[in-house]
Amino acid sequence: MSTFLRFNPKNFTIILPPFYASPDVEHLSRKRIFNFEAVTLPCRDGIYPLVFRFHENCGSVHISFDHARFHRLETRNAASLEVKVKERMLKFDFEAPDWQGDHPPLEEVLLQTKAEPAQDVFSRLKNMSAAQESKNPHFSHKISKKLTIF
Repeated sequence: MSTFLRFNPKNFTIILPPFYASPDVEHLSRKRIFNFEAVTLPCRDGIYPLVFRFHENCGSVHISFDHARFHRLETRNAASLEVKVKERMLKFDFEAPDWQGDHPPLEEVLLQTKAEPAQDVFSRLKNMSAAQESKNPHFSHKISKKLTIF
């Protein structure tokens, strides 16, 4: 059974000041960068599936887990990827260049938690799949790990 932590981004997201995106004060960035942080999570450190839901007029979204390199999310109002929870904290920055709203375009964040980190679950699924394939040569269910960005 899956368990999710559901976050209302309005309670966890701030708009970062313009100088955050560039140390060059003379050429302040016009980018609107948002920061999401949730601390003291009730889960162990590890890799977990994360689901985002954005406003329908959000446009393109770029995400960063190191405050520097932004990666484009392939999204049509929703996206999912695996994230690293470290020291019981989930944090990331994101920008939505086309977003014109006064509040962040992120509408919902879901972190799928389990009794063990997702990397252990993937290992177990791969082992179960290999065992079933050895018993039944017609069984061919491949498990693959999703791209992890951190």
